Amino acid sequence: MILVTGGARSGKSTFAERYAGKSGKQVVYLATAEVKDLEMQLRIEEHRRRRPSHFRLVEEPLHPERVLAGGTTATFFLLDCLTVLLSNHLLQRLEEKAELSPQRQAEISAAILEYMDSLAGQMQSCPADVLAVTNEVGSGVVPEHLSGRLFRDLAGKTNQLVAARADEVWLTVCGIAKRFK
Repeated sequence: MILVTGGARSGKSTFAERYAGKSGKQVVYLATAEVKDLEMQLRIEEHRRRRPSHFRLVEEPLHPERVLAGGTTATFFLLDCLTVLLSNHLLQRLEEKAELSPQRQAEISAAILEYMDSLAGQMQSCPADVLAVTNEVGSGVVPEHLSGRLFRDLAGKTNQLVAARADEVWLTVCGIAKRFK
């Protein structure tokens, strides 16, 4: 299991695509993003143009573990990305319109972290190679809104959970990848 992290536009996905392409295995690109606005549509189109045509695309915004369950030693999964997956789960829970009390925040956090820990375990035990891309969001400005701070905290904790189980951890900065684990 490999984790690739870095800031926005740091070269994470480009590095991950090259890494997967060099594996010699059937690459399954697990995309977690959904088109919800024009900006996201343009980002997804950019990724599609850049991605090698022999990569098999599977769009799975909420449950990539269902796809990982079919992995074999001849498969290389590239999951792009964990923070979008996290955001999808968080937004789904926030849409329930319940008050975001400290208790509700704790419940949401616990449920999402339990899911992400389970996913990390599935990625680790999958017979296929699994590379997950994630964003490093803790090095920036403290978000103004509660939901943004909740997301930032969950992303940091998720990244720690996955990195602890990963065989390799890479950080990308300015298009340069450095292995840390």
